[in-house]
Amino acid sequence: MDTITNRLGLQSSKVDESRENQAEILDEQEQEQLLQDLRKQNEESNLMIQSGLLFVGVLVCAIFIVYLYEVYTHEDFTKGGRLPFPFLSTPVSSQVGLPYLGVLLSIGSLLATMATLMLTCRVTFSDLVHMSPSQRGTGQLHLTGSISSIAMGSVMPLLCLFSIKVTWVEVIFWLLPLMMLAMDLLAIYMMGQVNADFTELEKSRYKYKGA
Repeated sequence: MDTITNRLGLQSSKVDESRENQAEILDEQEQEQLLQDLRKQNEESNLMIQSGLLFVGVLVCAIFIVYLYEVYTHEDFTKGGRLPFPFLSTPVSSQVGLPYLGVLLSIGSLLATMATLMLTCRVTFSDLVHMSPSQRGTGQLHLTGSISSIAMGSVMPLLCLFSIKVTWVEVIFWLLPLMMLAMDLLAIYMMGQVNADFTELEKSRYKYKGA
């Protein structure tokens, strides 16, 4: 009688253990699915941010292209025309020499900034067209692109220091490429921090599972 009771107790404990193991497996699957869903949502959000930053970069490039046309049609090629700020009550003309070169350098700086964003975030034109994240994650900062952007974008602001007639409006105008780079670098840093948090979460979960 005792033997039968012991056997029944042993079978009951095995059934309970099997149910606990099954519940643990289901919990792990749910956690894995939840983590994947969160990663997907984060990648979609990142792609929206990256697309917005690239769009802003294109708009700033358009501003300099408009000014390039103003410089090209100006009476004196060596002097700048009116800065493309339509919201100003009084038009402001550029006082810095070589505006044509400044526009080309500024556009080059903006293009380098956009390339830095795409290469660092591993975004392709196909991702942008289809608005479908590739889930490659954020890589190391592309130093060549960022340094090129700083080098080209710093020329005109530095030249403003040697002109006593320059206004604060023109300084802001020539600082636009560097401001764009700073905004992109801040976004890249924040996206990298979120990706690092996901990686740490995965490591801690697997570590806990292995323990």
